[in-house]
Amino acid sequence: CEQKGTARRFCRAFAAPVVLVTLLLSTCTPQVTQEEAARAKEQNQQGLLLFAKGQYAKSSQMFDAAAALDPRQAEYMNNAGMSLLHTGQSPAALERFEKALRVSEKPLFHFNKALALLNLKRGREARKALEKTIALDPRHFDALVYLGHAYREADEPAQARVSWEKALKVRRDAAVLNNLGSLDLREGSPDKALL
Repeated sequence: CEQKGTARRFCRAFAAPVVLVTLLLSTCTPQVTQEEAARAKEQNQQGLLLFAKGQYAKSSQMFDAAAALDPRQAEYMNNAGMSLLHTGQSPAALERFEKALRVSEKPLFHFNKALALLNLKRGREARKALEKTIALDPRHFDALVYLGHAYREADEPAQARVSWEKALKVRRDAAVLNNLGSLDLREGSPDKALL
């Protein structure tokens, strides 16, 4: 610093930490070559084709390989998680969704994390992930529906009702109407259940 007096002391006090933070950030951000990014994209595409054919174990391997080549792409980790979820490997799927969320906070990633947590019978954590999904995307129909189910499982029918009513505002759905009707019957209001 070529400052004088107070400005010089300020510069000395903050210049080193700024340089350190800059260095830390540059070492935390993975450096990916264009070739690696292109290969990762190609492997992700192959994984999507395998997933569409129901070859979930093979697609998971392709998505993991893509994520290893380009860890900046959260979608690759999310795709691997979905493949693992389809093969019944919920703990491994949950790990992939959490990795994806460390890269990017997308509603879809929170929703998929909730699905893995529901499969693992971790209802409270699943509800939090669903609530995060809805906080990011208030019109996420599936998150609203699943949150209603999670609240019903936790014996919180009032919360389930709120979630399902919000879902109906997004899209009219016979299954959601049926869920609300079952709550009405449970609460002793069969006349409301028939509407």
